Amino acid sequence: MPASRTHFAPGAAAVFFIDLRFVHPEVHPEALPISMAPTIVTRESLLEKIRSRMPVVRDSWQLRHGQLDFWRPADPNALLDDQTLLNSHDELPWQPYWAQAWEASRGLCSWLGDRELEGLRVLEPGCGLGVTAAAALAGGARVVCGDNAPPALDFALLNTWPWRERCEVCFIDWHTTRTAGQFDLIAGSDIVYDRREVLPLNRFFRAHLRPGGRVVLSDPSRAMTREFLQMFADLGWSQSVSQVSSDGARQPTRIVEMQPAPPADSVGT
Repeated sequence: MPASRTHFAPGAAAVFFIDLRFVHPEVHPEALPISMAPTIVTRESLLEKIRSRMPVVRDSWQLRHGQLDFWRPADPNALLDDQTLLNSHDELPWQPYWAQAWEASRGLCSWLGDRELEGLRVLEPGCGLGVTAAAALAGGARVVCGDNAPPALDFALLNTWPWRERCEVCFIDWHTTRTAGQFDLIAGSDIVYDRREVLPLNRFFRAHLRPGGRVVLSDPSRAMTREFLQMFADLGWSQSVSQVSSDGARQPTRIVEMQPAPPADSVGT
């Protein structure tokens, strides 16, 4: 990686705009991302407005090829109010996991840092804070990233801001969303944790992966994930499994590279 990318610090003020058409129609206006307000914003004004909603801290991960700086909620657990904790999994409009800087993301950032990404189109569903997307952008990729938790999109925009000319941040629900075009790589950090999500993810991956492209998934080596990976294998995905160790991580991150067996349009429909 060129020396000019060895420190991925947040960039200077600039103007950016996200189209409201990506917002889920059922989301209450008070929950809409600040970044999706029908105004043009600077990065500094976006950060200021996020701070008006919650305390934030600047964090960093030391990767093999440099330091990746990002913003996150100061106390992710404080965002889990009593009503959220009382609701069942099915009752929540989105899962409250977006606010954590997960170790699986750190491992996937390390994996991306060892790959040649220049010019590749990368899609990241379930992007959370946007840190993995930022690592892909730092490597030269063109990225579309998104989440179905509207508050996450503010942080994703904030953390990918230095590379905004090569990045689109949008609402993504892999049950319903179909983005434009196909991608060389689809990256997912700790998004396979529920067997009910395997079939929707299978359809989403196949709809967006270009011929010859790959899906790469990361997780903190959970035992139960093996069952879900077998479900993908039964749906026709070949898999290559490896591990990545990151500085400061409590355990290695499992990296699973997957490619679909043809014909893609006849499996898991």
